[in-house]
Amino acid sequence: MIKRIYVIVLYSIALNIYISVQAQTAEITGIRADLQTVKDSLHLTDLLNRLGFLMYEKNIDSTFFYTRKARAIAARHDYQKGEADALTNIGVVYDVKGYSALAIYYYNKAFKLYKAIRDTSNQVQVLMNIGSLYHYMGKERRTRKYFNAAFHTGAHLQKDSIMSLLICNYLLAYSASLSGDSIAYYSRKAQEIALRYKDQRSLLVIHQIMASRLIEEGRRQEGLQLLAQTIDSAQQRQLYFASLDMIITMGDYLTGTDIAQAVRYYQMGLDIVQKSGYTFYKEVLAEKLYNCYLSSKKPEEYRYFAEQYIRALKDEKNMNAASSVDYVDYAIKEEQLEAVSARDTYQRWLIAGMLLLSIAGLVFTIIIKKNLERTRKLNRLVTAQNDTLQETLKVLEQSNAENAKMMKVIVHDLRGPISGINAIAGLLLTEPQRTAEDAEMFELVKDSSQNLLDLTDDILALNTKPGALKKEPVDIGDLLHHCVALYMSKAREKGLEIHLQAAPVMIKADRQKLWRVASNLISNAIKFSPAGAVIHIDLEDSAGSVLIGVKDEGIGVPDDIKNRIFDLHTSAKRHGTAGEPSFGMGLSITRQIVEAHGGSIWVESDGQKGSCFFVKLPKE
Repeated sequence: MIKRIYVIVLYSIALNIYISVQAQTAEITGIRADLQTVKDSLHLTDLLNRLGFLMYEKNIDSTFFYTRKARAIAARHDYQKGEADALTNIGVVYDVKGYSALAIYYYNKAFKLYKAIRDTSNQVQVLMNIGSLYHYMGKERRTRKYFNAAFHTGAHLQKDSIMSLLICNYLLAYSASLSGDSIAYYSRKAQEIALRYKDQRSLLVIHQIMASRLIEEGRRQEGLQLLAQTIDSAQQRQLYFASLDMIITMGDYLTGTDIAQAVRYYQMGLDIVQKSGYTFYKEVLAEKLYNCYLSSKKPEEYRYFAEQYIRALKDEKNMNAASSVDYVDYAIKEEQLEAVSARDTYQRWLIAGMLLLSIAGLVFTIIIKKNLERTRKLNRLVTAQNDTLQETLKVLEQSNAENAKMMKVIVHDLRGPISGINAIAGLLLTEPQRTAEDAEMFELVKDSSQNLLDLTDDILALNTKPGALKKEPVDIGDLLHHCVALYMSKAREKGLEIHLQAAPVMIKADRQKLWRVASNLISNAIKFSPAGAVIHIDLEDSAGSVLIGVKDEGIGVPDDIKNRIFDLHTSAKRHGTAGEPSFGMGLSITRQIVEAHGGSIWVESDGQKGSCFFVKLPKE
């Protein structure tokens, strides 16, 4: 199987050597001519990147020269593809020069741009380059990580030409740990792709891998012959950089058996390095030649190559001077430029933000000023309207006070005749020999006049103010006992019981007003309790205040009217259990009196049956 692959590859390479060299030379000449006439900046960037790529096999400094120009143009025009290609070429330059860390840095930058523009093929290439560098640096975990990422990324490529080169680099890195069948399988797969796309570089690498495999399997002569032919093919194609690894491999195979041939190949590699500027390989080759002459005991020759080796080490330390290009300085300046650019971007955003804030502040100030003027106008208007309303309110209050005064005078004047009518009706009812019809009529007159008396009392008690109170020491317990005694006959008429628990407690209050509070609450409890019910009246003494509770077993107070039953002329009026009328003023008057004393009144009820009214009064 290996022999068949070798024959196919060798035939393919031999057939295309002359055509490939001529085509590459013609392409370089054509690009140089186009550079003089091209006007489109993006096309110019692509030409410079392509020329830089083609030149790295001839002179690596030329690659760096053209690539820097391409990158500068791409950056000016925000051409991401052109900048990514330039970054890849710069990574190759640092790779060849032996600056592995810088090479990885630029490869990573290129990868990010390729990923942003979804250039999958070039993503694979950059990941492969990074993986190969980590293999050279001896970092196997990272090597596998990047090779795996490259294979995963390229798995679905429609144009998979890059995959042949990826497989070749993978085989170069791991051929020692792969079986012969695995190497044959991967080589065949890489060869199929390379032949399909006429990728001569990959075919040469496959040839190198197969030669090494033949030697390791004991077919040394066949392997050395295949490797020699591969080196010749690479030289004829002017693929000098690609041939260096093959030349060093050949020298290493020959060192133990044919030192002269080994020296010839090492010298061939050293000649390429000195012409093309591949400084890293100069150190490697000079050291190998030095060791060859040292083992052959030729002092003149190994002294010369000792000097070459030392010079190579110096060249590595002074690489910028040797190539007339300060590669490290370029990378440092780029970092500085990126830092300056980031700072400039931040400052631009800061200035823009401050400008926007200034504009927003100006607009906000104008809006505030206009709103302030509008508010002042509205304030003046509201003030004028308020003054008018105050005057109107004063007039209304004065009118209301006069009306209330007049009403109280009228009510007070009416109270005397109504009381007389009530008294006469009561006397007439006590006379014997009255017909049932007359008795019923006099009873109606008595009840109606009593209702009118209650109404006049309510009207006269309206609008109780703190200043109108005539406070004096009052035994609230004794007051409750007298009030209950007064209403006991009325309670018995409905079949009710009143239970009072009240010890003597002295408070400072208006006796007449407080009597009104107690009578209103007891009267309401009788009015809304059904026959056979019990009314509980309790007095609790505490520090600084007293609490009166009047609890009935009546119809209860629904939640929706709890807050309205204390309002004057409320719509929450209800008739008693025996049809007693309600004027809707009793509880309102009660609250006025309680609040005038600095107390509070409230009701608790489940809304279905029974309610309890509480009055809390201060002692002073």
